Amino acid sequence: MDTYGIAAMSMSLSQMKLAQSVDLAMMRKVMDLQQQSVEQMLNMADAVDTAAAVAPPSEHLLDVLV
Repeated sequence: MDTYGIAAMSMSLSQMKLAQSVDLAMMRKVMDLQQQSVEQMLNMADAVDTAAAVAPPSEHLLDVLV
């Protein structure tokens, strides 16, 4: 194998490592964003549950004949 082949193989390996690192970083970022979205949805669900518990429906009925 000549020096050009070794250099080309080294460059190829470096590019593959870089691509793998970028893919991993992007996957982590997506996972973090998904976690934040889930946390926001859970907080919204808790807020809705709390609002429903605070304001129970009225027991008064209004029957109007027009």
